[in-house]
Amino acid sequence: MALISLLNTWTFIPSAIGLYLAVYIVYYRYFHPLAKYPGPFLASLTDLWQTYQFMTLQQPYYLTKLHEKHGPIVRYGPDKLSVTHESAIKVIYQTPARLMPKTEFYDAYGAAHPNVFGMRDEALHSIRRRHMSHGFSISYVKEMEQYMDINVKILKDKLYSYAASGRPFDLKKALHLYVVDTLGELAFSQSFNVQRPDDESRAPPVKEHSLLAAVTGAWPAMTSTLKIWLRLVPHNGLQKLFEGRQACADLASECVQARLSVLRNDKKLNDLNAATERKDLLTNLILAQNPETGARLTQTDLETEAFGFIIAGTHTTGATTSLLFYHLLHDPEAMAKCVAEIKENLPSLEPEQDAYPVSLVEASLPYLRDCMKENFRLTPVFTMPLARRIMDPKGLFIGDSHIPVGTSVAVCNHAFHHNPSVWGPNHDVFDPSRWTGGASVADKSRLLMHFGMGGRQCIGKTIAMTNIYKLMSTLLREFEFALANESEKMDVADGLFRDGVLGAAGGRDSAAARAQWRLRVAPASFHGLPEHSHPWSIMNDEKPGKPAPAVADDQAINERYADETLRFVEQHSDAVDRLGPQEERKLVWKLHWRIMLLLSVTNLLLFVDKATLSYASLLGIFEETGLTQSEYNNLNTIFYVGYIVAQLPGHYLMQRLPLGKFVGGAIFFWSLLIFLHDTAHNYGGFIPLRFFLGVVESCVVPAMEMTMGMFFIPKEQAALQPVFWISCLGSGIPAGFISYGLLFSKSTIRPWKFFMILTGGLSLFLSIYCWFFYPSNPVDAKFLTPQEKVHVIRRVQESTKSSIEQKQFKKSQFTETIRDPISWLFLLQVFTLMLSNSLTYQQTLLFLAIGVSDLGSTLVSVAGAGFAVACAVVAYFLLRWFPNKNAWWALFWMLPAIAGGIGMVTVDWSKKIGLLACLTLAANTWGISYIIALGWTSSSAAGYTKKLLRNVLFMAGYGIANIISPQIWVEKDGPRFYGAWISQIVISWALSPLILFVIRWILSRRNKERRAWIAEQEAQGKAPVGFVEQVDDDGQVVKVQVDISQLDLTDLENKYFIYPL
Repeated sequence: MALISLLNTWTFIPSAIGLYLAVYIVYYRYFHPLAKYPGPFLASLTDLWQTYQFMTLQQPYYLTKLHEKHGPIVRYGPDKLSVTHESAIKVIYQTPARLMPKTEFYDAYGAAHPNVFGMRDEALHSIRRRHMSHGFSISYVKEMEQYMDINVKILKDKLYSYAASGRPFDLKKALHLYVVDTLGELAFSQSFNVQRPDDESRAPPVKEHSLLAAVTGAWPAMTSTLKIWLRLVPHNGLQKLFEGRQACADLASECVQARLSVLRNDKKLNDLNAATERKDLLTNLILAQNPETGARLTQTDLETEAFGFIIAGTHTTGATTSLLFYHLLHDPEAMAKCVAEIKENLPSLEPEQDAYPVSLVEASLPYLRDCMKENFRLTPVFTMPLARRIMDPKGLFIGDSHIPVGTSVAVCNHAFHHNPSVWGPNHDVFDPSRWTGGASVADKSRLLMHFGMGGRQCIGKTIAMTNIYKLMSTLLREFEFALANESEKMDVADGLFRDGVLGAAGGRDSAAARAQWRLRVAPASFHGLPEHSHPWSIMNDEKPGKPAPAVADDQAINERYADETLRFVEQHSDAVDRLGPQEERKLVWKLHWRIMLLLSVTNLLLFVDKATLSYASLLGIFEETGLTQSEYNNLNTIFYVGYIVAQLPGHYLMQRLPLGKFVGGAIFFWSLLIFLHDTAHNYGGFIPLRFFLGVVESCVVPAMEMTMGMFFIPKEQAALQPVFWISCLGSGIPAGFISYGLLFSKSTIRPWKFFMILTGGLSLFLSIYCWFFYPSNPVDAKFLTPQEKVHVIRRVQESTKSSIEQKQFKKSQFTETIRDPISWLFLLQVFTLMLSNSLTYQQTLLFLAIGVSDLGSTLVSVAGAGFAVACAVVAYFLLRWFPNKNAWWALFWMLPAIAGGIGMVTVDWSKKIGLLACLTLAANTWGISYIIALGWTSSSAAGYTKKLLRNVLFMAGYGIANIISPQIWVEKDGPRFYGAWISQIVISWALSPLILFVIRWILSRRNKERRAWIAEQEAQGKAPVGFVEQVDDDGQVVKVQVDISQLDLTDLENKYFIYPL
């Protein structure tokens, strides 16, 4: 209790959160009632695991692998179990709803109110199904069959024209457009008119809604909150999902309003038979009445159900038909049996017939029915775990396993349909013969979950099935389909389709459409035209947020948006041969001595000037000006207020101005401000000086980081970061010795003023040098020959596949930076880490509190700085010898700081040497982790504007943390400052490296995708090039082919960019 009383709000809250998280993790992983069931570690703690699986389009497939590894019961959420036990179907889905209700997962699927699919109130659901039952019956399908046939004819006409012309043809797309128009006819008495113009962009964006519903529904406790607030997240992929859902909702609303308008104008709302000749689904629903109250659905309810029609009706049929085609085309024997059965059992279509009637096909085609069942089993379109909550206080038994009350249980049909104990060892093989047999086959049929199960089975099943039968029988009778190239069959190992995308409710669309097919029309049905065959290809669908291909073959950008070095490279590149290994080493050492030396000296003076107030505290500033501890802390905070305010305008000027002039000018103004410190006599006088010092120094470090990126490849840049920052870590050595000497001054002028004059003078001389000699880019480097400049540009661009410098602010790169989660993760990481940065300024006061004299404190500061320099040297070699392990090395250098921090709160205060050792460890090692993160945030971005904006966010997090950091050192908590130390240990030194591991994980996944994509490009003979529009000597605009690195693309635009790890 004594310890807690010392903690203030800055430290107690994060410490309490850390303790809570530790208890939470231990309980949910090891003591929760579901802890005995196997599953991923993260899934046992949070539903975010499942959310991520949906976002990466892997949820049902990864769940299947988990069952293969662990057995029939797997834990996939803190309170969630996935079951593939055969008895689970009946136990879960045929138990009364009051004992096994739907979970909040279903709330994600509605637009405004819950539709019939997502409705969790059983009484309302029962009434709504009665409202809709006639519209989904077989009798209704027969009434509306003529409108289905109209769209079948349009599809057939397209197939005939494609076959006759030999044009490339995409059957998956054609099936999708057919289903969209047919849905419009059946549901709204109007075609959406996407078939004839062959325009898929006009089709409802169903997949976007489906993925959004999966992502938000995966975290049931937060579903309603996520539906409202997730749209505010500045992420391109998420914005597309919300835009897709809104487009579907708007379309549903328009259809309802149009239909209501027609019925109201005709004044036939009370008479269904007179209302319209077209008794579509919506009209049936409009005129349906509650059997008990006579009430009708509100317009909002109608729009919600219309939204459901669009989502469920436009995808399931098309995706299922595409998948069935896929399996048949990869199983010629099954295809031949289907065609033979159709020809044997169905008559030829008459000239006036567009398709076979519904009443004729299903009963006549048992083998096709078996193929459809096998298709539903092997590749179900709807793959969401249909979750139910156990409400029976006694819990539930599935097999021999008891599951407690409150648990969410579900059967993922993809995982269940691939359970070898149910379906045999060939569960991953398309085998229609498994459905031929007696009673055992009938039992197996009851286990298929392609349309749900029990009383909640999909109400649209009849329409979907009859449509598929009609379509397959007609197309297989009229046309002959075959794979164009057997070597291009899709990879279906383990039941997974490569490059698939999520379908209507989490299933995969149809990798079938990505095969190369040819279409041949059967001679008997093509009335004498010759047979044709041609390839059929489809472009890959892009996942939301996934980078687009690097650059199109004909894409060109204006030269003003290309790399600033482009013209120089064009003029000199042909005359410059590539360097050999020895010549390249000499060039790199030259860069080390000229660039790194200049940057290190600049960084040294920057941090000496920034810390002038800290050294002034030992040189008499408190006594002369009357500053208090709290005012001293506030001045450190005010510095970082200016630091933050200047980030955006400073980086804008950095891009627009020559970089060398920008740096030289900033150093000049900060030297003037250091001089002006001598004119301040009190707290009020220091406030504007510290604020504007923060303003002018705010962008110098990012500018130097950009300079390193211009001259060194990422691997070198990562290793050189500790060398560069030795000048910061070691700044205490010269500053400490200067302070030590000034303490012996006998002048009536306080030593702190001499310190300001000395450091300000050195900065002034440096500003003059930088104005003339600081290179804005490699072309501007006066110490390099033209040939060396070309080599520097080449090696950097070839290594990074990104630009050197670009002077135009690009709005698209601004948007991408804001939407890229990596930008915010780096901001969060530096914010958490820099909450400990005030330790740099507090340590001199802590030395005094421990019992070290003023003179001794300066010497101890020098020793600590020397230790920090030694650590940086070690870090240089580690990063050089073991590259691409940034997160690991960041964690490694946190460990001494954590040990030192623990020592500062546990070692007896009388143990002066031990305390000094702990303070030295804590204050002088964690900075290397900051150094690693600062270099990584810049090197992991491409596109000059994006790199600058990434730095803006990073430095904003740095500045905000430094505003807060001094405030955790509350004067009344001294000398031990328990709260400050605990905050640093938990938040800064434990949490921040974990964030870097999250960044590493995301970038690793991106790299894996990119390397596969690059291999495909290389296999196709494609080079990483683009085009720049230039004006030639005749004044004509011409396209010039250049390396892709000259286009100044971002890392998400340029898939040749490989992230450093």
